[in-house]
Amino acid sequence: MSGMFRAVALCVFSAFAAFGNSPTRIDVTARPEGAKVLLDGESKGVVPVSVFNVSAGKHLLRVEAPGRRAVEEIIAVADGDFLTKDYDLEQEKGLLLVKTDPEGANVKLGGTSLGTTPLLLTDLDTDKTYALNIECVGYQAKRVNVTLSGRTPVAVSEKLVLDSGVVECVSEPSGATVQVNGIVRGTTPCRIDRVPKGYATFVFKLKGYEDEKRELRIVPGDSQSLSLSMRGRPAKLSVISYPDGARVTMDDNYAGKTPLTLSPVRPGVHTIKAELPGFAPVFKTVMMENGGELTEEIKFESILGWLEVTTTPPGARILMDGKVVGTTSAHRGKKADLSGVKSDVLFIRDIDAGEYQLLARLRGYAEAKGKVKIEAKKATKLNLRLKRIFIPDTEIETVSGTYRGVLVDSNNPDTYRLEVKEGIMQDFRKADVRTIKTIE
Repeated sequence: MSGMFRAVALCVFSAFAAFGNSPTRIDVTARPEGAKVLLDGESKGVVPVSVFNVSAGKHLLRVEAPGRRAVEEIIAVADGDFLTKDYDLEQEKGLLLVKTDPEGANVKLGGTSLGTTPLLLTDLDTDKTYALNIECVGYQAKRVNVTLSGRTPVAVSEKLVLDSGVVECVSEPSGATVQVNGIVRGTTPCRIDRVPKGYATFVFKLKGYEDEKRELRIVPGDSQSLSLSMRGRPAKLSVISYPDGARVTMDDNYAGKTPLTLSPVRPGVHTIKAELPGFAPVFKTVMMENGGELTEEIKFESILGWLEVTTTPPGARILMDGKVVGTTSAHRGKKADLSGVKSDVLFIRDIDAGEYQLLARLRGYAEAKGKVKIEAKKATKLNLRLKRIFIPDTEIETVSGTYRGVLVDSNNPDTYRLEVKEGIMQDFRKADVRTIKTIE
């Protein structure tokens, strides 16, 4: 009850009491003995108690005792009344929060477990002192005294001191079960904490491998590492391919050509690479168990394509990534002047998929370049158009002088046609020509 309400209530009770004429009597008993009795805020002693000369009207009766929940009651009395009141005061419960670092510690009271941290206790009697035992595997036990007073919350936070060590366990291959003193504690790689001080026996177990046993001396607060290789029985791996004759490497080491059998093979994970010209390389990961036998089949996929090249004009020499791969030719029946004519198709077969740089060269023309992307099992077409340039290749001497230019036509029975300047043609009667020679 708040102070303001209590004051108002006392005033009301006093006003009622003022109208009483004959005194009354109230006998109060309660448990526990020694509980204090107050009437309208005034102490009347401890139970059992009799309160005399209580005026008629309404009064506030309160009974309280340490560690118990107080009882308050508004009672109405008339002149000459004789009232008896009996109360059982309930035990007050405290609020206690127990935290530890690390969490998960067992909290005991008198040998009985109350739970694990973090732990909130709401059923402990108040106004008492409790001796709590805090226990955690791998840590030193701790005794803590806690006093609860009324409903005031109490928080206890304890940092536990190691009574154990930590061991990092690694195995090759991983996945081994680790036993510590006969108890399974994890699977490699793993961190095993709370290893009891003293000598501890570690046993690593993995199917198909021999057990590995180690003994360590553990010091409280110590951190150690335990790394080992598991010993297993050899395995056998057979590799076949379609088509066969593929070059095989295992873990980047040359193993032979298919079909082949590899033995002994170390248990564990291995990477197989198979290569065959004209086909995409094949990568596979295999897991070999101790003493196991495995046959791995490899099917290749062709990565070859082909290129169809034409040039304008024909007769150009074709280079692919700097290597000559052929020369384009003219259609049958074409005239000598082929400057604007597209060539027949030059087929370049069995090319690995990828990008290539092509170059076309023809005397009297500027080089033509092109880039192509070859796809597996597909044809790629490319036409290269060469731009003519004026480079004299022929010298003709006649009775009237010497002339240089590009020989355009020599098949006419009567004349030679010479391009003396770019785009300017001149015919020479063969009868007037003294000499005709090629300019290197």
